[in-house]
Formats: sequence, C-alpha cells, structure tokens
Amino acid sequence: MSNNTISLRSLLEKEKLNGINFLDWFRNLRIVLKQERKEYVIEEAVPNDPGPNAPRADKDKFKKHMDDMLDVGCLMLATMTPELQKQHEDMVAYEMIQNLKEIYEGQARQERYETSKALFQCKMSEGSPVGAHVIKMMGYIQTLKVISKYLLILIPLPMAMAASTKLLLTDLASTVKLVPTNYIRPISDRPNLSDIDVSDVSIPLIDLHDLRGPNRSDIVEQIALACQQDGFFQVKNHGVSEAMIKNMLRLAREFFYLPESERLKNYSDDPSVKNRLSTSFNVKTEKVANWRDFLRLHCYPLEDHVNQWPSNPPSFRDDVAEYCSSVRDLVLRLLEAISESLGLKKDHIEKTLGKHGQHMALNYYPPCPQPELTYGLPGHTDPNLITILLQDDVPGLQVLRNGKWVAVSPIPNTFIVNIGDQMQVISNDRYKSVLHRAVVNCNRERISIPTFYCPSPDALIGPAAELVDDDHPAVYRCFTYGEFYDKFWKRGLATECCLDMFKTSIA
Repeated sequence: MSNNTISLRSLLEKEKLNGINFLDWFRNLRIVLKQERKEYVIEEAVPNDPGPNAPRADKDKFKKHMDDMLDVGCLMLATMTPELQKQHEDMVAYEMIQNLKEIYEGQARQERYETSKALFQCKMSEGSPVGAHVIKMMGYIQTLKVISKYLLILIPLPMAMAASTKLLLTDLASTVKLVPTNYIRPISDRPNLSDIDVSDVSIPLIDLHDLRGPNRSDIVEQIALACQQDGFFQVKNHGVSEAMIKNMLRLAREFFYLPESERLKNYSDDPSVKNRLSTSFNVKTEKVANWRDFLRLHCYPLEDHVNQWPSNPPSFRDDVAEYCSSVRDLVLRLLEAISESLGLKKDHIEKTLGKHGQHMALNYYPPCPQPELTYGLPGHTDPNLITILLQDDVPGLQVLRNGKWVAVSPIPNTFIVNIGDQMQVISNDRYKSVLHRAVVNCNRERISIPTFYCPSPDALIGPAAELVDDDHPAVYRCFTYGEFYDKFWKRGLATECCLDMFKTSIA
C-alpha cells in the first residue's frame, strides 16, 4: 500500500461517519477506493463462488473480490461510530453501502419535508428588518438545494423514480440494469445456479390414458411410487386439450402485456382479497422481495368468483372458467387414484376436504439482469392438498432431491403434479410434500400457472385412521385447514415446513 493511500485512509478515519456527515464520508470513501481500484466492491453485489471446477481465471477473480471486500469492509467499519459499527458488523461492504443509503435517504427526505414546510410557513415578524427575513428564506432555499443534491447521490434518479412509482415488477424490470437491493438475497441464500442437476427425466412421467382402463392398477402403482419417492410427477394424456393449454398460456401472457393502468385495476397487497393482482409473495411481511408478479384467482365454486376476475382480455373469464373446470376434473381423477394407492376407499380423500377449495395463480417472471442474486420464488412446500402446474417452455422449476436441486425441464402439453402438505398429513407421512423453488434468467420471461386444490377452511385434516396403528402412530394432530393456512401466510415462504408446527409429541 502506497504512502498516498495510507494518507487518504487516515483522512477518512479522522472524522468518523456519525449520522450527519454521510455525504462527505461517502465522497471520501469513493476517492480512497478509486485510488486503490476497489470501487467496484461497493457497486457490485457479492458474486457466487464459481466452484472447484471453474476456470482458473474465474476462481482468481472471485478470490480477489473476496479479499478486496474484506479489506474495504474493515475500512468502512473503522470509520464509523460504535453505534453504526454494531448495526453493520455482520454485513459485507456492498450491503453496508446499500443499508446506509436507505438510512440516510430517509433522513434526507424527512429533512427536505421539514425545510420545505418551514419555508412555506415563513412569515416576517412585524417591525423586523426585511433583510433578515430574506436571509432566513435564502437559507432555507440553500438547504433544500443541498438536500436535493444529497438525494441524487444516494440513489440515481431513474431508479429512484421507478422504485417509488412502480407497484409491479413487470413495469420496473425493464427499467433497471441491476437487481434493486430489496430483491437481493443474502449470500447464504442464493440459487447457486452453477450447481444444479439437469435431466430430461428428472421426475417421473406417467401416462394417464389407462387410468380408466384395464391397466388402472399399473397406473395407480406408478402414482404411488412417485408420491413416495419424489413428491412430484408429470402427466400426459390427462384429458385437457392441447388447444385449451395453448389458449391458457396465451391469455396469461396477454394479461401481463396489458397497459399498466389496466392491470392495476386488479391490484391489491392484501392477502385476504381472494382475486387480486400482486407482486412477490406477501409484500406486507417479507424482508426480501421475489422476482415475480402474480394474478391469484379463486375458482371453486366458479359462480362465486368469476365475476370478480379481470374482464380484459375480453375472453378471459369464459376461457379461464372452462380451463378451471377441466383441471378440476383431472384433480378428482388423481385423488381417486391416490386414495387407492394408499389402500383407502376411492372417495376417502375427496370426502375429507369438506366443501373443497380451488384457486390458481398466473405467475409472470420477467427477465432478470442478475438471476444469481434472487429467486422467482424461494424453496417452499405447498400448503394445500395437491398442485397441478402448467408452464411454458422456459425452464425455472427446481425440486430438492437428496439434498440437491434438480431442474425440471418443461415437456409440451403435460402437467406437473406435486403433493402438498395436506396430502402428507392424510397419508401419515407415507407421501411427501417436497421443497421446490422457481429461479429466473436474464434472457426470457417465464409463465407458470399452478392450480391449488385444497380443503375448505372448516375441513378437519388429520392422518387417515386406516393408516395409523401401533407400528405407525399418528405423526400429526388434527387441525382445520383454516388454522393451517393462517399460520402459513403469517410465517411466509420458508425452508422449514409449516407441518412441523402440527406434529404430535410422538413424531
């Protein structure tokens, strides 16, 4: 390190960041880092480890970034007051800067508001000199100029305007070249896209053609094996026409291509609203946003909900209602087969669901400039009974198998079926609700349309009595689906399964 660098660092450490001098501190920090060629550390999110098999140049670049990040992080902490050090000691340099910007941006906005208010309320006292009054007003104006400049340094104007005015990711994504900080996952919770298993047969593909034919028992056995070992399977010859599938994907894309003002007619951030357009998962509670917009529709009974659905595109209500009915028929056939595969009466699961419930989501994942930093949806299990997923030709779904994430390649005109938490309870842990996630990419948008079939809120869920004995005690207590779903939404998406909260003391 040169003497000039040491001198500049000493200057930076002389007046510590204390809550009122961020602008000067930040400017001095950039000067020091620019001289040391380390300015990139506070401008770029921490990259993922390229792994042991990466080219030497990539590994060397990663190591340099880690070394520079440590050095810059220590420098930043050394130039903060003890109170600020405690707030930032577990963060890397890039995260420190983003957090400090958010803190001081809020302070600057509040100061601008108070100064503007004082300026507009400023009145000249009777008998006081005009000159003193003018000087006072000029002081307020000068302060506002400084604060405005301060805010421009804290956050670039185009990004600030986009972030403050866009409710939906669809309208924000095309305006940014970097992932906004509220979408960036901690280093320990990133997709690690270089360490994924890819296979054309990652989950079983089951032909349902003979489900009502002489080979029904063979199909039921295949379903049983898939539910036990994978928790996921794909189905073909499922009874939903190719034309209907193509039309449903077309309608979803057309909806998200509508003008912003038209789409926002359906917007709500309230999870209790049954039919709504929103973004991420639960914007009211989550700390990190997900790279996704979604339109959630309740669809059983249809007549209770269809009039609350979007009326644009023009054929949306009629076509989506027809699709929902066809998927429900498929679900009921699968539930009969799954009941049989567990050794239960064919209608056992259907009768357990009370009045039944069905809802769906039209998920839109825009291209992402830095897909390695965020998720479309992080790893989670589905809280419902069974999910039927339709997706376009863009990969994105990944399933956890034996501790490793496996990419599920889309197959045209098939559905992906996965076991939900309620099925795991009814089967007394014979069938597994498996962690899965959605990743994004930088080149293509992705559409996925899951249908969630579930019990009604008052339905009492517990292990089937026929599956409980001395050798197989009940793993879960009985509960209403409403109780379970309420806990699921309050805790948000998490790797730990919500089912753990409902296990018996024996489990």
